[in-house]
Amino acid sequence: MGLDISHDCWHGSYVSFGQWRKRLATSIGIDLESMEGFVPEWKKDVVPTSWESLPPHPLHILLHHSDCDGSIHWRKALPLAEALEARPMDGCAQTFAKGLRKAYAEKKSVLFR
Repeated sequence: MGLDISHDCWHGSYVSFGQWRKRLATSIGIDLESMEGFVPEWKKDVVPTSWESLPPHPLHILLHHSDCDGSIHWRKALPLAEALEARPMDGCAQTFAKGLRKAYAEKKSVLFR
């Protein structure tokens, strides 16, 4: 069983998705493991940084999102796709951006399952 994100954004393991998301966060200067909701159990002394304390960035939509449920509204899909495309693109980012553009064109939310 793995993570399935609609519009062909992602089909793969949760571990791979988490690793990709950590690399994406690092690319915009965020240590994901220091962020609210992502601090590992073994880092009990770390006070998490709140997402609201950061300057807004379209990638926060994806970085702060649950990896197992919920959705990204179609209106947020285009800015997120553009933010992914503005970074050095790997295959995962290309696939995700393509799916986001498809969701935006269809006016349908991207679903995490």
